[in-house]
Amino acid sequence: MTDDIPLMGVVLAGGKSSRMGTDKANLLHPQETDAGSAITYLQYAVIRLRPLLSTIAIAGRPGDLKTVPDAITIPDTLPHQGPAVGVAESLRHAKMLGLDGILVTPVDMPNLETSHLQRLINAWQQQSGLTPFPVVATFADQQLEPLLAIYPTASQPAVQSLAQSNDRSLSRWLKQQTTITITLPQSAAKNVNRPEDL
Repeated sequence: MTDDIPLMGVVLAGGKSSRMGTDKANLLHPQETDAGSAITYLQYAVIRLRPLLSTIAIAGRPGDLKTVPDAITIPDTLPHQGPAVGVAESLRHAKMLGLDGILVTPVDMPNLETSHLQRLINAWQQQSGLTPFPVVATFADQQLEPLLAIYPTASQPAVQSLAQSNDRSLSRWLKQQTTITITLPQSAAKNVNRPEDL
């Protein structure tokens, strides 16, 4: 199944985690592996993508990612300038690999599951036409969640320009695009930014 979907799964993990006080990617996830081993938020984010896509990348992480050795590492060209940089670099990489788009997920949404990501992929696959539209998740408030979305590689030049601008807001950029929105359960919307969010 994964070989039939020309998308790259991307875990966005480039933030400074300043409000958390420690790297969120290395926090221990409440779920364990089937063997009972502890896993980090980063490892869990990769695990939930694996059943869906054969090409997985981690954006924004410098150096060698020993905890996920078989994932592609895509460092931010402009560190700490927001997620638009990671999305733009991931799109550029996917384009070089001949893929049609990227499915981005944040490292700090621990309740997201593979089934939620599958719903985005299903909507992506149902599109017809030469240039697909971005598929973006929403929750109960109906606000677009730009870090949980599928971006077509055709949008790479526009996202690259956004990443190099003074604005760099993916949310505002998406509001100006034609998008397909998928409403996910509110339980999946949990976002961990501070110690009290754990």
